[in-house]
Amino acid sequence: MSRHYSIPLLAGLFLVVHFPARAESPIPASRETPFRALHAPAVGNPGPASLADWGAPRLRVAPHPGPQPANLPLPPGFALGTPPAQPAWGSVVGGTIQPADLASSPTPILSFDSVQDDGTSAVPDTSGAVGMGQILTVLNTTVRIQGRNGDPLSTTTLDAFFQPLHADIFTYDPRCLHDPYGSRWIVTAGADPDLPAAGIALAVSSAEDPRQAWFRYFIPADPAGQLYADSPTVGFNRRWIVIQANLYNRVTGEFAESQVIVFDKADLYAGGAGTFTRFRLPGADYGGSQIPATTLDPTLDTLHLVKSWNGNYANPQSQAAEGLLRIFILSGATGSEVLTPGNFVSTAQDGSLPPFAWADFQPDGADLGAQSATQSRIQLGDSRIQSVLYRGGTLWCSQTVLVPAANPTRSGVQWWEIFEDGRLFQRHLIDESNGGWSYAYPSLAVNNHYDVLVGYNGFSPTTHPSAYYRLYPNDGSYNHPLGEQRMRGGLAPYVELYNGQNRWGDWSATCVDPLDDGALWTLQEYSILPTPSDPGRWGVAWAEVVASHDLRLSPFPSTNGVVPGQILSLTLVLSNQSPSFAYDAVVTLPSTAGWELTSATSTNGLAWVSNGVAYCSFDHVGPTPLRCTINGRVTGATPTLSLRATATALGPDSDPSTDTATAEIPLLNAPPLTPPTLAAAAQGTAFSIAWPAGYLGFVVESREAAAGGGGWTPVSVALVNDGTLRRATLPQAGGTRYFRIRWTGGGN
Repeated sequence: MSRHYSIPLLAGLFLVVHFPARAESPIPASRETPFRALHAPAVGNPGPASLADWGAPRLRVAPHPGPQPANLPLPPGFALGTPPAQPAWGSVVGGTIQPADLASSPTPILSFDSVQDDGTSAVPDTSGAVGMGQILTVLNTTVRIQGRNGDPLSTTTLDAFFQPLHADIFTYDPRCLHDPYGSRWIVTAGADPDLPAAGIALAVSSAEDPRQAWFRYFIPADPAGQLYADSPTVGFNRRWIVIQANLYNRVTGEFAESQVIVFDKADLYAGGAGTFTRFRLPGADYGGSQIPATTLDPTLDTLHLVKSWNGNYANPQSQAAEGLLRIFILSGATGSEVLTPGNFVSTAQDGSLPPFAWADFQPDGADLGAQSATQSRIQLGDSRIQSVLYRGGTLWCSQTVLVPAANPTRSGVQWWEIFEDGRLFQRHLIDESNGGWSYAYPSLAVNNHYDVLVGYNGFSPTTHPSAYYRLYPNDGSYNHPLGEQRMRGGLAPYVELYNGQNRWGDWSATCVDPLDDGALWTLQEYSILPTPSDPGRWGVAWAEVVASHDLRLSPFPSTNGVVPGQILSLTLVLSNQSPSFAYDAVVTLPSTAGWELTSATSTNGLAWVSNGVAYCSFDHVGPTPLRCTINGRVTGATPTLSLRATATALGPDSDPSTDTATAEIPLLNAPPLTPPTLAAAAQGTAFSIAWPAGYLGFVVESREAAAGGGGWTPVSVALVNDGTLRRATLPQAGGTRYFRIRWTGGGN
């Protein structure tokens, strides 16, 4: 699907591009080689996991996410543009749309639980992805492989998964991606934060099936042994796999720097040496959490990273606070990569709305997320970018935002669509300022129609911590929100104090289905029932979501009347009246009495006949009509052909009554193209002849001899039509007589 950006829109947006007054220097880089463990076998046994299978819980504790520099200033020489005369279309802020005004997001077409809290980790750090044949869930506690229907295939611990690197490895903060172009899986985690040899663990599957062998690599965080890596994130494009991590001092816990580590993807997929380029970004200048994009474009040579730069920037020109993102661009030849700080994106580009601002973090670290049945609140984290996707020439990213900016009391979920050069196209905010709700830990995915699915958590005084999602269908230019859908309701209060905070999250996962680009999956956390030893427990679950469609199927027969032996063609026209595509659409038309299927054709999709049923399939259906033609021979078995075709597609249909098309085609009293088959029967001393009911206009004639016995003369007989046969009881006569039927246009 192509996106439509109008000329006036782009003209307005060009007014607010944050072009630097001078180019900022690229980030310095070094080339290094990791420790690797090649062809290490996959570990874990099929079936659900239990503590008895894994042994004692981990003795070491994952690091607590430390603070990063906030309210970063603009570098010298940079200036922000003025708001445009025409705003960025599609911009939506909290309060402008009431939930009661929105149609609900579709319910999942499939949903199942994946992993539940076993008491060994305060938070799951929810990550996972969907592949061609399996689903991989990767948490602090667990690496679980499931079938696409949720059946468990293999389960192990995160530490055991990375044990081929060294026997006593301790891992945390995992991330997982599936590369649909390379048919591979990518898993990262922080490793051994309490040791001088702290680092990052990376695993790349050797095949599409994650149960096969993996290539594993260990990247030291700091040659001096002073730093450890926190919250590593991962992205890819056609050339690179890129990891970003925040580096903290092992002794003081202070934030030191951000690292961006770049691997040759082809080298990793071949189980190569894994030589990488490391960029070290000083924390005071660049902050942390420059999140690399999952690049859904098989031809793009550059890779983008997006950072929440300053949520509450005081613009000296406008005297208003605005929120800023910053784009970073990775380019250059493989092995000689260049990382360049790029342009800024501002909420002030929403020219028709007041600039929106947020706090980068809660200054006192307080837990803000309310929940029912307890006074303990939930930790909502900070406002770093949580997920970044590149698709269709733009970057799509999501984050938690703490609001109000001056003194946060809640959080909302914000997502953006931005151009590579820093122009804002649309921004959406999920926020409720009056009802005590907080929303946090979002992730998003975008299908090939540019529909957006955002998965997140919701917290309120009237609910237990629950999982939600919201679908934003695309209208050809920008996205419109549908109402919130609760994916999993929390089952109990959650209290799991860790370093004085009631931790949750720290992120979630949402992805596109590689088998069907219209389907979107999200993996979300929710609270489950406590145990005597664990008062706060979490679970994670998957949901597959497809935008609803409104199929319209119409029949167009090649003629309004037929005769036996004629080929009748039925053209079926299928369209979809909903804003989104209808995916995996199939039209079926079975053979019917009197019509024998011969072939099916389509210029828009696939068409075939099998076992007496005609099929037409289409990858996706929009408002433009798609056609298929089904051909069949009229057998004359019935006086009327009753044809009935049905259309189906993936996901819910908002109006099923238009999914069926029928056509009634009468047989004509005209000479047939093929002769009827006669059948004779004896009933006592009476005899009868019969022929198919669709042969109209025939009369019975007789004579005394087969040949030379005089002419054929009509016989006055009563015809009985039982719907399938026309039957005539013959008059009794002495001697032998011969009978036939002949079309005259008479009879009945």
